Amino acid sequence: MKERFQGILLFLPVPVVLWLITNLPLGVWPSLGLGVALMATHRLYARPYARRRAGRRCLWCGRVGEGGRLESLTVVEPMGETDWSVCPGNHQERLTGFLGWASRNALFLKVGIAGTLLLYLITVLLAAYGKLGPLESTDLSAGFRLLIALTVLPLGWLGPGSGSGTALKVPFPVHIQALIGTVAVVWLFRIVGLIWLVASAIHFLGG
Repeated sequence: MKERFQGILLFLPVPVVLWLITNLPLGVWPSLGLGVALMATHRLYARPYARRRAGRRCLWCGRVGEGGRLESLTVVEPMGETDWSVCPGNHQERLTGFLGWASRNALFLKVGIAGTLLLYLITVLLAAYGKLGPLESTDLSAGFRLLIALTVLPLGWLGPGSGSGTALKVPFPVHIQALIGTVAVVWLFRIVGLIWLVASAIHFLGG
């Protein structure tokens, strides 16, 4: 329970960053600056924490393995090849399905997440100086949420049940999902993705 709580605390900067860059509560430059700083430094402490526990925590459910009943799983991340652990059986199947889907659709995820983030950061700064005509930051935030939702919803719903099929070479660092368990991230993708999809549709349709 202690490690699960610690993992949640270390995961919290992720939603904080999303809140800062989409709501801009401090103004454009301070909000984006703080958000980017939190994003850039998160790996420095979150990844070592997750890696130190990779041999005893299930990457799918996040629980500490009991009696050594964990299987080893090798994943190729952007930073290199790493070993993680997973409960045998259903958890292993769903985890390899999730990671396998991400591996097969790596370009889609890179463009949909990293590409969308980069495009948003550039355009929101341009909009702050009136360079995008009638487009405002709220329009850009809605567009950002829409594109992210359209990216993570397929991963959240299709990934866990898809079967691995290929080598587990994923386009994102695995330590983030290791903090709270991949299953929690999957449900965040499903729930938040749906909320963002609906909210963006309402924004653009003038509801």
